[in-house]
Amino acid sequence: MRIVSEVQQICIAAERGELDIAGVHEWLAGINPPRYNHWLVIVMIALACAAFCQLAGGTAEICGLTFPGSTLGMIVRQTLVRNAVNALIPFGVTAFISSFISGLGFVFHLGEGGFLAMALCVFMLVPKSPLINSVSAMLKGHVAMGI
Repeated sequence: MRIVSEVQQICIAAERGELDIAGVHEWLAGINPPRYNHWLVIVMIALACAAFCQLAGGTAEICGLTFPGSTLGMIVRQTLVRNAVNALIPFGVTAFISSFISGLGFVFHLGEGGFLAMALCVFMLVPKSPLINSVSAMLKGHVAMGI
């Protein structure tokens, strides 16, 4: 989100005429994305998915299944993204692995609502930044760009 915010500030400054092309290039080159600890991101994503499962009414067993499903899915996703694989492949592989692990709840009859584990373990794949940018653009009156 910091990168998105920086780019938005650059666009606003360029629209106002405060920056020329060289200034835009200089500002863009100075943007350094924050790097978070690999394992911290994995654990926090898994906790978020399990928490949303609990909020949606999942039992402890289902939340317990969501956590490892989203953990392994996030590990695979980060590994594939780090290796510069085509953008669609990490998405599909992550969804498959996460859903497969959480789908074990159906196989072993763990609690009711195993569909919650399958749905919420892939919550990490929801495009948050593009969705936020889209709503922001529509609220500013740029409906076509937001859509």
